[in-house]
Amino acid sequence: MNRQKQYDRELLLFGAKRNAVLELSEVQRYGMDSYGDPDYVSIYGMRPPDWHAKGARVLGRTAVECTRDGLGDAIGKDVAAIAAPCPDTSGMLVVDPFAGSGNTLYWLLRHLPGALGPGGFAAHSEKHCSSGVAHRHPELRLPLRAEWRLGRSR
Repeated sequence: MNRQKQYDRELLLFGAKRNAVLELSEVQRYGMDSYGDPDYVSIYGMRPPDWHAKGARVLGRTAVECTRDGLGDAIGKDVAAIAAPCPDTSGMLVVDPFAGSGNTLYWLLRHLPGALGPGGFAAHSEKHCSSGVAHRHPELRLPLRAEWRLGRSR
């Protein structure tokens, strides 16, 4: 019997693929095996084939942990609604303390257009995730400028 390895949270978070750069087929397989959707890991407003074609790559753990577009968009809208009554939000600093992919920061900045024109601060406590997909892949030409810092683990 030819049994293929299941591309699920166990493999990508705790197994051999945790810090491995995934091929497009692996990203899509994770989406299919876990959610029945090969486009499940949609980030920066793009389906996996689109961001992959532009040169972006994700680690196994990032495929599982990243904020997908649907949720990122909802978070961005909620934060913008909360910030709307503020007298002046231009130049607002947007912080993502757990940025692996940078997708949450991307969606926050889309909904807060005056924030640092655009910009933000992203951090992560693990070396493998500290530079983020968006920062490592300027060819994506995302409308975001982030300053990435490696946090300290305790």
